[in-house]
Amino acid sequence: MKNIFYSATLVSLIFVGCQPASLTEAEVRSFVESFDAQKNLGESSVEPFVNGLASDFSFFNARNDSALMFDAAWVDADWFDQDTTYSEIQMIQINGAVAQVYGVSVDVYDELEDRAKFSGTVAREDGKLVWKRWMHVDESRMATTVMDPTTDSEAAEDAYWNMYRSLMRNDFAVAAAHADTVLQEDSGVAMAYVAKMMKAGWIDEDADAFQAAREAGLAALDNESMVEKYFMTAFTSSGDARIEAAMKALALAPQDPLTIANTAYWLGSVEESVALLERGLKRWPKMGAFHNLMGYRMMDMDNMEAAKMHLVLQTRLMGDAANPWDSLGDYYVAVDNKEEAIKCFEKALEIDPSYSASQEKIDELNGKTDSAS
Repeated sequence: MKNIFYSATLVSLIFVGCQPASLTEAEVRSFVESFDAQKNLGESSVEPFVNGLASDFSFFNARNDSALMFDAAWVDADWFDQDTTYSEIQMIQINGAVAQVYGVSVDVYDELEDRAKFSGTVAREDGKLVWKRWMHVDESRMATTVMDPTTDSEAAEDAYWNMYRSLMRNDFAVAAAHADTVLQEDSGVAMAYVAKMMKAGWIDEDADAFQAAREAGLAALDNESMVEKYFMTAFTSSGDARIEAAMKALALAPQDPLTIANTAYWLGSVEESVALLERGLKRWPKMGAFHNLMGYRMMDMDNMEAAKMHLVLQTRLMGDAANPWDSLGDYYVAVDNKEEAIKCFEKALEIDPSYSASQEKIDELNGKTDSAS
């Protein structure tokens, strides 16, 4: 029994002794900093760069369809032409002999900074630390250019984004209520009047209220950004002047959902509208307003299967709003399915009893039935 005990103890000690030593945050941070410090030396950076990567190093980024195993033969001195390179480490998580590092890598070229958000795995190999895995997204490739509000008020900004989200849900009454909050906090936010115009024009059909919101919005443009000025100009214009202003707004905020949706709506060509919506859906695949307009555009092109797909998907994405059900009802009217159309219009009214457009469509459908009988 004593021999068994000693043998078990020896095996245990051997097993523990064979375990790789746990990494420390300090040594991981030191490795990352020294690795970065050698990445701006041209030809002299090639060898230390390769040596800092594991033998099975793999990586993945937004430009790749799948993760790739790294080949040292790819490395070229031209990769290392920065003035300076460093990492802004956000977090290091240690899990024994492996560390996960999160942060932003920064390459500096004179006054220019090329930034990429990354997540990388560090481990020990042959007695030294190396990068095992790496994933990053270049900030310059991230589609985040949207129409931010021009305000110093945090409360106004919070209400603005609530308004914005409601607009992208085609929930204009709720958007207008948020717009009132925006204007209470900062009366100079011109974009708040867009929500008020949409409610006045598309829900209330109140021409006087629309005109009052239009004039107030235009009067508040002096301190707004160029993209807000162009968008407001487009929204309050018509014809070629509207399209010209909308395209300028789109150039300044190319991934802004509100600008994409409205420009696609204003474009006279169905094909151009669809092309813009397809681009928007690549960036914002769950944006209900894009699916809503795409559904109608597909109906314009007599592609009823695609129209149904987009409009049904919209009810899945934002089924608690009235407009998606009203739009799906329009689809069923277009394919002569009165029963399903009425169900959709009734669902819209269940969600928002004041949604008069759905009630009018039900009345019209029932009127057709009454006259036929």
